[in-house]
Formats: sequence, C-alpha cells, structure tokens
Amino acid sequence: METKISRNLFLLFGLLLAILFSCEKETHVQSNEIESNQSLVSDRQEIVQSLVSEELEIAKIINSHNKSNQSKIVKNIDSKYIKHRSDLSEKSGKTVVEVYPTGEVPIDEINIQHVTDSLGLLGVDATIILKSRNLNMQRTAFKFSDEIVQGGGFPANVRILGASMGQGGNISYIGENTGNFKTTINGALRNEIVSGVNQSIAFYIEDRPSVSFENINFKNGAAIKSIHGGLGSILVENCFFDNILQNPISLVGVNNSIEITNNEFIRYGGYIFLVNNPANTLVDNNIIKANLNYTPATGSGGGLFFVDQSGIISNNEISTNGRRTSLLLGPFNNNYKVDVINNNLYGEQAVIDLLIFDEQGSLFIDNNQIRINNDSTTFLSRQALWFKFGENAYGHDIVISNNHIKGTGGKGISINRWTGTSSISGVTVACNNFSGFKSVCSFDICYDISFSSETSDFFFCGKGLIGDFGVNNVVLNECPFNCE
Repeated sequence: METKISRNLFLLFGLLLAILFSCEKETHVQSNEIESNQSLVSDRQEIVQSLVSEELEIAKIINSHNKSNQSKIVKNIDSKYIKHRSDLSEKSGKTVVEVYPTGEVPIDEINIQHVTDSLGLLGVDATIILKSRNLNMQRTAFKFSDEIVQGGGFPANVRILGASMGQGGNISYIGENTGNFKTTINGALRNEIVSGVNQSIAFYIEDRPSVSFENINFKNGAAIKSIHGGLGSILVENCFFDNILQNPISLVGVNNSIEITNNEFIRYGGYIFLVNNPANTLVDNNIIKANLNYTPATGSGGGLFFVDQSGIISNNEISTNGRRTSLLLGPFNNNYKVDVINNNLYGEQAVIDLLIFDEQGSLFIDNNQIRINNDSTTFLSRQALWFKFGENAYGHDIVISNNHIKGTGGKGISINRWTGTSSISGVTVACNNFSGFKSVCSFDICYDISFSSETSDFFFCGKGLIGDFGVNNVVLNECPFNCE
C-alpha cells in the first residue's frame, strides 16, 4: 500500500506543477549526443527472439530424447530408493514420496521421473522429498548426467508433464538439510546440442497446474525450464544455482503466478529469463551474482531478463560484470505494471536497461542502490539507468524516485526515444541521490540526468546536474514534498 500511495503522490505533484510551469522554454539541441539507436533496438528484439527460438529447439530435442528413453525408464526403476510416506501424507493431505540419491547415471533421473509420472497419472497433489543422503546415510548428490555429454547426446532430465499428456495435480520437489548438506542435483556442465550452444536441464515443465522447488542445490548445468506455455504456477524458493552455462531458470507463458524468492545464483552464462508470462510475478530477496566468464561466446552472465509481463522485483542483490546488464527490462509491447523496489544493483554497463514499445504501462523504480563502473567515453551502454522508448510509447505513469546512484558512468539517468518522432511524456523523476556518482562527460556533455529533445512535460525535482533538452519539462532544485 505504501508503494502505491508514494507513486500516486509523485504523479499528482508532477501533473500539477507541469500545468503551472508549462510556459514556452528554449529547445536545446543534442547534436553531439545522438547515438545509433535503431540497431540496438533491433538487437534487443533479435536477442529475445533468438533465445526463445533456441529454447524451443531444445524442447524438440528433449521430446525426442524422452520418447526414446521410455523403455529404459521402465526397465531400470529400483523401488528400494523410493518410499511412500503414508504418515506424512495423512498430515499434509497430499501424497508424499521420498526418493533417495544413488549418485549414479541414469538411476537417479529415472527414479524421480518414474515417481513424477506415476503421481501425475493419478492426478493427485503430491510432494516429492529429495533426500540429501543415500540409503547408507552418506552425503550423496543426485547425478542426472555425466559432466560432459558428447557426440550429440542429451543429458538426462525430468520432464513434468501435464493435461496435454493425461497428467495432473500440483507437485512439489522439496530438498532437505542434514548436517549442513543440502539436497543436490548435478546436471551436465557441457552439452553441445544446438548450434554449438551449451545447454542442459534438470527439470523441464509442461502444462502442470502448479510446480514448486524448495531447498535444493542445482549445480553443474542443472536448470529449470518451462517455455511451451500452459504451466499454471511455479515457485522456486531457498534454492542455490551454481556453475550453469546458460539460463538457470527459463520461463515463458506461465499463466497464474511466478515466485522466485530467497535463492542464490552464482557463476552462470545467461540470465534469469522471464519472458511473456501472463502470471503475476514476484522476484524477491535473491542474491544474483553472475560473475563467471565461461567462454568468449557466452561471456559473463547477466542478471534478470524481464520481458513483456508485470511483476514486482524487490529486495534483490544483483551484480554482473562485462557487457551484461543487471536488470534488463523489456521490450514491453503490452499492458504492463512493473515495480522495482529496494534492490542493490551493480554492473559495468547499463545497470537498469529499459526498452518500451507500447503506450500502455506503469513503471515504479524506487529506493534502489545502483552502482555502475564504466569509465568508457564511447561505449553506448554506460548509463546507470537507461530508458528507451519506441514508436508508440509515451511513458505515462512512470516514476523514478529515491534511488541512490553511485560509481562512474556516462550518466546516472538517461531517457530518450529510440524509434519514431512523437514526444515522450508522463515521467516523474524525484528525490534521487547522485552523491558518489561521477559522469565520464562523454561528447563534452557532463550530466547526472539527461532528458532528450523528444521528452515533454516531465517533472523533475531534487539534486543532480540535469541536461534538459525537452519541451515544457518542469525542473526544480528542491522537491515540494519531503523526500524519504
């Protein structure tokens, strides 16, 4: 509730003052600051399309792989590693099954796949407890694949089927901690299957009503993917992701809810990839440190890739290095409402990089700690917050407030149009703190904040050296309300 009140107050003050101060103002020219933008917008769209296409191609291979392995699964099930817990089932009202690790390929994946399919065919709500120790009480990780899969093979994965394959019921995979050892799943670290791209998967989810993963270590290529659409809801909580060559989590077309909370992600080559999900999305209290260079092709990992959907991104610590962005927002083409609140963000290029194409939407960026480290005078993506608008986007209901921006970069906040000629309006920038920020002063322009010539009727108040090149923008050195 506090977030909404704060947002509405900013917008109300901005509207009133824009009316009061809307006298004619000198139009400034940005001839030295114009940068090639069409190509970068095109690049962003191509990135989204190529990533989704790549995921779909992988899905085809998974389907073929799993069909060929059905007979193997039936032959290799070892029931001594699978135990039905009737006592826990009675207490929880769900079917509860324990699966013990063996540390052997392919037994671990086969046992979990068998339990998953059996419960799905029954259509019951179920919890699968993945044990952290083997039957001899020794610490043992589930081993889905050998570390490197060669010769066009595909690493083992558990496929969570849904209604389209006659399966149903909500399903939860719950790990355990015993003596500081958490349930661990090892995937295939390297697996070249699509145009030389390294990919591996631990769990591949289709149209199940609800799936959750809690208290599990995903290591050495083990990842979670659902990119066909049809999944109802997904929860990933208290998990740890390490040493994954591509996206640790890829979700496309989830319908109801996404919760990614209290997890830690380190050493990976892609993004936390959330694209075109109608679901209400919460990404909260995660540590995301994508700081390992794998290969020149993959580069270091990025933070959160959040495209064409609504949600709350809050209380996360996200840091990247190299030419990857901590928070990549957009392109947005549909109605969206995104709140970015109380995060600690660090990067060497645009820390928050936003691209909007459609005119409908709401964005609230409030109370974040943002630090950039880029002293390049020519590198385009050197702004701490870089907002770019497309042909039909005019930016109404956008508030950037109470953020502390530090480090070295081109500008602290830069807002401009990337395609089209119509004006951008309805943006409020208030109460931000630029102490500790140093502009590189590229192109002989040295600003904390820059509004391009396409902007109009913006409202700005607070500290910071501003380059206002727009029309009828209201710029106040002091805010007419108390800043937090």
